[in-house]
Amino acid sequence: FRSRTFPRMRFGSVGTIASLGGASIPTNDPLSFAPSGLFEIRGAWEKGIQGAQTYIYIEDQGFTAAEVFDWVNAAVKASDTVKVVILTGLFDPNDDPNNDTSKFFRVTVNNHLIVGLSAAQLARVGVFSHLTKTIHTKSTIVDDAWAIIGSANAMRRSLYTDMEHSVAFTDDAGAIARYREQLWGVHQQQSVPDVQAALTNWFSLPYQGAGPTPPRGIVRLRLPMAATTLSADEQTMYEIGRAHV
Repeated sequence: FRSRTFPRMRFGSVGTIASLGGASIPTNDPLSFAPSGLFEIRGAWEKGIQGAQTYIYIEDQGFTAAEVFDWVNAAVKASDTVKVVILTGLFDPNDDPNNDTSKFFRVTVNNHLIVGLSAAQLARVGVFSHLTKTIHTKSTIVDDAWAIIGSANAMRRSLYTDMEHSVAFTDDAGAIARYREQLWGVHQQQSVPDVQAALTNWFSLPYQGAGPTPPRGIVRLRLPMAATTLSADEQTMYEIGRAHV
């Protein structure tokens, strides 16, 4: 199923807005073919996560969309069996060097992904970081039954203000299970067809700083993450994507 994000207006990145470096603002009239915008990726993503019973896996270079982690949080609370694997990696050297993304990530994890979870529920949530690679895949897999992959990051810009294209699909013939096996096989350096065994491999990875970095270079991050307070300008930047829906 083709899913798209088309904002109500095209947006330009302007780095000179007073105290809001890099903010996005409207630059032209609404798009003729979608004057009210299209936010199909947001809808598809939310429905896919809501149906989780076994696991939710999200691989992305940046996680700053509070909505995405709110959906995951609700899925963990709704089921006693759902496990969550979140994977990110090194900062992309091609991006502008700043620490906004890392700050937003910590805020989104602490205030959305894990907020209100019991100790037992928190134990079913794993946030992992690749210490030697930048993760550019933008994909979610749920229960070996639903997946989405494309250009949209787990960021509010991708949900609301950037033009994005992703494909969501369901499958009863094993294609998604094979996709999960191949993708996780790259990270785990072994092919594990059984999903529960593969999940055990994820949750067996050491916490960052708990010992030598494993050969695959992936460590588990401790939750909650370091407490982070955003300045007024940073909070505006964090929220700005939703302002144009």
